[in-house]
Amino acid sequence: MNDAPYNLPDDVLIYIIAFLPVPDILLLRQTCKRFNALTRLHIIWTNAFKLDILSNDYPAPIDDTDLEQHTLHALSSDWTSETSFTGSPVSEVKFIPGRQYKWLLTVSKGIWSVLTIWDIARGHKSSEWSPRGALFTGVKLNTDTESETSMAVALDGSQRIVLLHLDDDGRLHEIRSFDIDFRPVTLTGDIVALSDNFSKTLIYNWKNNERAYLDEGGDMQYDHCIQIVFTSPTILVIRARSINLYFTMPFLHGQTHSPIASHSFGWVDGASATPTSILIRSESDNPWTSELNSFELYSLSSFPLTLTSKISSWHGALRCTDVILGKRGTAVWIRPHDRAMVSHWEEHDGCETLMAAIFPSPLNPTAQPCVREVCSNPLNNWTALDYDKELGRIALGSGFGKITIVQL
Repeated sequence: MNDAPYNLPDDVLIYIIAFLPVPDILLLRQTCKRFNALTRLHIIWTNAFKLDILSNDYPAPIDDTDLEQHTLHALSSDWTSETSFTGSPVSEVKFIPGRQYKWLLTVSKGIWSVLTIWDIARGHKSSEWSPRGALFTGVKLNTDTESETSMAVALDGSQRIVLLHLDDDGRLHEIRSFDIDFRPVTLTGDIVALSDNFSKTLIYNWKNNERAYLDEGGDMQYDHCIQIVFTSPTILVIRARSINLYFTMPFLHGQTHSPIASHSFGWVDGASATPTSILIRSESDNPWTSELNSFELYSLSSFPLTLTSKISSWHGALRCTDVILGKRGTAVWIRPHDRAMVSHWEEHDGCETLMAAIFPSPLNPTAQPCVREVCSNPLNNWTALDYDKELGRIALGSGFGKITIVQL
């Protein structure tokens, strides 16, 4: 590497890095081995913690262990600016993990579905992928950033799962496909968890064709799968009407397994789980009821689950009911607009609002959740939401095709 900064002494580089925002420090880490090592030094994150956290009075632990993680997660609770770009109407939006944090994926549905890869920094479209005439019933990104498989896509009609690889130029390439009438819910390495909309889940290793089935049993009522969480030594399957816990299978030999524990909240509008907690957004039969909606955080340490915290909000119609929970107690969701009555003949439409919260945790050492409004949308047309928990970025997609990145 012949660039002048690379040849500077370490103490000079440390001084220069102190002036960089945290996302740029993480990007610098990706450039070479020397900067990778340098940006992991304690002094780098001591400086970042002082300049970006303490000086702004952001909530954070006062101990100096693992300052990098404390800095990243404290920053992820405060959003101060946003950028946007425009494409086709968005039904899903996802930050692609790893890969220098530069790519964003959107799903658009018209006559057929289209995957679009966006370069976030440049704000332009890098590539599109669409099998002509196909509609997507599920798109899941790989949580393993080193895997050759970047994502799994379920195609309606052909009942097929396609595995895609994202190259360094932002282009998608098909690796392989297999026929199954399930949709992907979780992809981690070579293991993909697929589910139907009733009670069956398939854990499948696409490389060696090993598999195991999870069956909740019960009736065949509609109960779509929201999330599947792999932990050690369990697998948690979260559906709209039920939550089921299974032992992790060390080998996939085609057997069918029953849950070791189950729980139900009734119907839920949204749910998001980490290995230790689950956040539930309750469903209402009447979207305009005056009753408050609730966001309930439960501990997964035992079954039945234990309620640990609760946030109240109002009901309302939403096109995106997703709620996303971070590993350290942060959460984001969209709050519906408040239809206030101006007179007996007129209603005033408010704005739907992006909300963020920090539940009681090391980031919020109090007994109550800390909740704030991030930004509002007077058009009330948000259709998709994603949350980059490491960098504190939120992506919002709209029915008009506008994509907004709320960032530091």
